[in-house]
Amino acid sequence: MNGDECQSRLPDIKFPPGAYIQTVQTLMIVAGALSLASGVVASITLVLPGPPIVFLSLVLIRVATGGEANIAFLVTMGIIATGISVTNRLIPTLRNSLTESRPAILGCLAGMFFGMGLIPPLGLVIGAFAGAVVGDLVFDRNRSLAMAGGWGPFLGSSLGVTLKLCYAGISGYFFVRAILS
Repeated sequence: MNGDECQSRLPDIKFPPGAYIQTVQTLMIVAGALSLASGVVASITLVLPGPPIVFLSLVLIRVATGGEANIAFLVTMGIIATGISVTNRLIPTLRNSLTESRPAILGCLAGMFFGMGLIPPLGLVIGAFAGAVVGDLVFDRNRSLAMAGGWGPFLGSSLGVTLKLCYAGISGYFFVRAILS
């Protein structure tokens, strides 16, 4: 069989003008919406980095619509997403300096995993606090120092989630605005 015979067996499908482009745009908008939703979930559960996933939704809507999200806006939002992700990685340093005890850090990690299993995602934050306090109390640190050590993980986790959710909310606003325009 030569190439001409194969081509004659294929059905000749004619798409209306612009149908292919509309289908691709719709798929990109759906992928962007899924990216936005999964980025919000990732920001709350702390399993994956939320801001880069949310940023992907802005890139997808820009490509799909060619709309008002210009390159300078995308670069700015990308820098902000990177800054939030880096800050979220530096927050454990803040937690470590506030706790200043290895048992509190180990208790914090154990409490986070235990809390996530009990009542996700709230258990992640509460478990970090309780684990740090229990870790300090088990290794004979007085109660006031143990409570102070527990606040580091609680404040660090709360700050990280708040920053990520604010970014996701602002990005979601621009995502919806690009679809509606």
